[in-house]
Amino acid sequence: MPPIKNLFRPFFAQNTRLLRQPFSTPRRAEVMTTQVAFAAAAVGIGAYVYMRSGATAAPATSGTGTSSDTTKPYFSGFGFRTLKLHSSEVVNHNTKKLRFELPDPNQSSGLTLSSALLTVSFPPTNGRWTPVIRPYTPTNPLDEPGFVELTVKLYPDGKQSGYLHSLKPGDIISCLRIPEYVWQPNKHDHVALIAGGAGITPMYQLIQGILANPEDNTRITLVWGVNGDRDIFLKKEFAELQSKYPGRFRAEYVVSQPEAGSTYRKGYVNGKVLEELGLGANEAKNKSIKVMICGPPAMEKALKGGKGPFANKTGVLHELGYKPDQIYTRLESSPYDTDFPSRLSIKLPCHMPFRLPLKHLPSRYLSTAPEFANRLKTINLKVERKVPCLAIPTLSDPSLWSNPAFISVDPLPFKIFHDVYYDNNDTLSSHGLWVRQRNGVWQAKVNPSVRRGRANTRFEELRIESDIQKAVEAITRVEAQATANFGLNKMADFTTYREGWRVDGDFMVVRDNTSFRWGVVEIELEEQIKCVGREEVDEKWKERKMEEMDRRIEMFMEKYSWAWGKGQVKGKLSAYLDMTRGIRSGRVR
Repeated sequence: MPPIKNLFRPFFAQNTRLLRQPFSTPRRAEVMTTQVAFAAAAVGIGAYVYMRSGATAAPATSGTGTSSDTTKPYFSGFGFRTLKLHSSEVVNHNTKKLRFELPDPNQSSGLTLSSALLTVSFPPTNGRWTPVIRPYTPTNPLDEPGFVELTVKLYPDGKQSGYLHSLKPGDIISCLRIPEYVWQPNKHDHVALIAGGAGITPMYQLIQGILANPEDNTRITLVWGVNGDRDIFLKKEFAELQSKYPGRFRAEYVVSQPEAGSTYRKGYVNGKVLEELGLGANEAKNKSIKVMICGPPAMEKALKGGKGPFANKTGVLHELGYKPDQIYTRLESSPYDTDFPSRLSIKLPCHMPFRLPLKHLPSRYLSTAPEFANRLKTINLKVERKVPCLAIPTLSDPSLWSNPAFISVDPLPFKIFHDVYYDNNDTLSSHGLWVRQRNGVWQAKVNPSVRRGRANTRFEELRIESDIQKAVEAITRVEAQATANFGLNKMADFTTYREGWRVDGDFMVVRDNTSFRWGVVEIELEEQIKCVGREEVDEKWKERKMEEMDRRIEMFMEKYSWAWGKGQVKGKLSAYLDMTRGIRSGRVR
């Protein structure tokens, strides 16, 4: 076995579990630091060696060798380690605190100020050959034995944040320690930490480390810019530190969209705000001050200035008089769920390790291996949420939009559907199966979770008659043929007139009006996943994937709450059945 393989044994031992986890669509690529780039290259080399060797992965260990030594810090030396999730805690509307346990409850992590963990996974729908790689900064005290804690913000289309939020106790992650800025006690009289959004996590680690060291007398000013009041999830912790270390630590908050009656400073972190907080031109003359920035790229660029030969080098801090050596950015490689690397298009959606299908598989491979193409299978997952109507006449007119405005709106072609639904006395629907002919073509929606009392808004769509036949026969136990309507009776027959928009790139908003005068608006996400093999994809994986899609829709609807009408909502099929049953019983609607 090549020696390099030992470095990656804990990582690859977990590839089967990691392949099952749900993920979201990619965010834009962002420049990473040298440490992250090196680690990504190491992952690629390890993957190459592993797959070329054809060997079976060994059980995960605490180090790079074959046995565990809990007398050493867990992250001592180089190599991947695995962490098992002990518990998770919801912090606010989009943030979770995840506590991972070390192999020995008395073992130290070995992490230092300021270091991060490079988390690695193989999501089944990441659309690439490479793993997803994201750095996160631990937020628990680094000297706490037995645990490592990550505070993770969920992004609507974040791959790794979606995966981490989906973890259950007992699940594992693979990670690699990456050091960042080397903190030296008392090197600076004053350190100003400017954080934006999720960039608070490395700042929190540094604040805890400085204040916990009785030999370090550095004074700390934290300026944290967020979108709304509820994004300040560490207010209690910072208030306790401010009370415990008066004169040494203070936290200031800047909120761009504060709630009515909010006591926080409104706006963005700019030169005026920094002047008001005592970090203006006078403080810039203090050669012993250090300014550290961690936030969105636009924020860092505005404060420090752009990079590259053609970029504007003048930023807010430069205008205030700060010198380049007084400013440090990227305390953490990237607290944002960004995409790295940006271009490779192989999907690994099936539950068997290293299964290769692919959305962008070159045609020459299919021509040389036709049996490979014959084994391609498409899984269609769809999640939808309903509202009774739109709160504005149309989404196509930006003058009608409120705050925040949509990023993009693209009208979809007007469509007319003639739907005929089939069942036998609700036998199929009670088991989470809906069979219909849409414009003469057989389709089915499958959601087994309906049997557990959940809302029927998450579906796998079947579009092949043989698949629909199997689904029907599994419930009715009777041989069914499409030519005989699968042995089912007609239960609904109506026409739908659909107007639609694709919003912010991924979300489809449709307004349906029916031939029986019922209207409803649906917000939908749909994913087509290609895989190889005849065996079924793990049902739990499908369910977790759809849960993640549902969370994305929920966040989307919450963000643009001004666009949706209020009131009771009912789907088209439910409304049709209520109407026909009312007619049969003589009731008047």
